[in-house]
Amino acid sequence: LGILGMGPIGTELANLTVGLGMELLCWTFHPSTKPIHQPGVRYVSLETLLRGSDVVVVCLALTEDTYHFIGAPQLALMKPGAFIINVARGPIIDENALAQALNSGQIAGAGLDVFETEPIDPLSPILTTPNTIMTPHSAGNTAEALELVDKGVVSNVIAFLKGRPVNICN
Repeated sequence: LGILGMGPIGTELANLTVGLGMELLCWTFHPSTKPIHQPGVRYVSLETLLRGSDVVVVCLALTEDTYHFIGAPQLALMKPGAFIINVARGPIIDENALAQALNSGQIAGAGLDVFETEPIDPLSPILTTPNTIMTPHSAGNTAEALELVDKGVVSNVIAFLKGRPVNICN
């Protein structure tokens, strides 16, 4: 399993999957982030992760640096039998390049809960790709996720009232 982005979501995914005995290849923009030191977890270059992973999970924040971070060149590095899953934000993956990679058989499949444009454009080429599972940006709608959002809102209100910085997300 390749995990792109080792923030809170990527780290939690790593902690869950390493317990299953999976070998993890991890990449992060912030190598100074406290790495996970467990058997089977390796921090590698982006190219090594893309070439070596059977499944790549995108857990990056959407920033100027990550817009279309995964495009045709990155998809071409992946194994023909590999899958890509985006649990981050839609614009991190170039949807047209992904559709081409799926249609050509360059990669085996994709799991998408987010899209470049939401709601998704009915003419988007991704809608007709083979081996693609799509959900309507709803994978995060769990009791646990909603509880975290509630706690975040309360923490931000308290921080604001105390004159401390608040956590602003895009």
